[in-house]
Amino acid sequence: MSVKHIAKEYIKMFVQDAYLPSIYKKAATSPVDEKKVIFADAHNHSTPYSMRRMEDACRAAGFRVETFYSDYQKDGFTATQRAMQDFMKSYATAAAVVISDTFLPVASCEKRPETKVVQLWHGAGALKKFGYATTDDVPAYYKGNIYKNYDLITVSGRQAVEPFALSMRAKEGAVRPIGVSRTDNYFDTAYMDDMRQRLYEAYPEAKDKKVVLYAPTFRGHADAAKESDTSSVARLIREGLPGDWHLISSAHPHARENTGKSFCSEELMLIADVLITDYSSIVFDYLFLKRPVVLYAPDYESFGNLRGFYTPYEKLPGRIVTDPRTLCEAIETEYREYDPKKTQAYIDEYLEACDGSATARIVEYLK
Repeated sequence: MSVKHIAKEYIKMFVQDAYLPSIYKKAATSPVDEKKVIFADAHNHSTPYSMRRMEDACRAAGFRVETFYSDYQKDGFTATQRAMQDFMKSYATAAAVVISDTFLPVASCEKRPETKVVQLWHGAGALKKFGYATTDDVPAYYKGNIYKNYDLITVSGRQAVEPFALSMRAKEGAVRPIGVSRTDNYFDTAYMDDMRQRLYEAYPEAKDKKVVLYAPTFRGHADAAKESDTSSVARLIREGLPGDWHLISSAHPHARENTGKSFCSEELMLIADVLITDYSSIVFDYLFLKRPVVLYAPDYESFGNLRGFYTPYEKLPGRIVTDPRTLCEAIETEYREYDPKKTQAYIDEYLEACDGSATARIVEYLK
């Protein structure tokens, strides 16, 4: 780990332990607004995909929604400090805060008990270890709980409860298998039809072709993420597949600017006939489409040793490929031989709480 990264971690600890709590304490002298629900994120300047449906539902339910969306990695020190200050002042009088990723300010103080903090998280299922289960995410020297104050952590099924509780050091009962809000999209015919139309307008070259989406995750710590070898793999696929296939490549947003035009991977997958990924949680979202998956994991052994898995990788309903020379053959074979029964069996075991009504259950919790 670089000296620069370690220095950033110590700055975070100071901000969390001293600076932000003082702002909150001063603002908390005002009463809580029972209708105010805050949506916040430190990695995006607009509503993240994982929170869009929830944000709309809260407005429809009569809550007064405030949004605090920034990108702390790109906005610079002054802008980031101002964004944190503004959030803390509003947080002090909010009925609820909704997030979908690690968000330092919400964990920086002893919050008022009247305020509910809901963590939607941006990944369904529980595949690779994260949070306090791996030093890649939270170094051993880091003091303070980056997941503090969570009252509700929504997960996709019973199998994910224990992994999330351990990874986030959650209080008892906070992790609940009530479903993942964004997966409601895959049960919404109108949403799916509209999004596919928009995607084909953006990618007219994909019409009348079999589409393969390559969407790998990043390597290392999220704040210093390293991109997997996306470009060379994409070139390999383009050169190896017949002309009736079209490739769309979408890098993880933590690794670099996404190459998927204005669409995130979870949107792009709606027109994909085959998904290629490695250890990304997008695989769980894609399963709801009942289409084939190829798991391209050339570093499977080293990744498993360094980070580790909660769910056995081999149990995922997809063909595992470690040799790049066999990747294109695996894509075509999996497309021909795909068995939706295996996918459904996995959903029934690991994603049973995602039934199209997760958002409604979460809104009910906020009322």
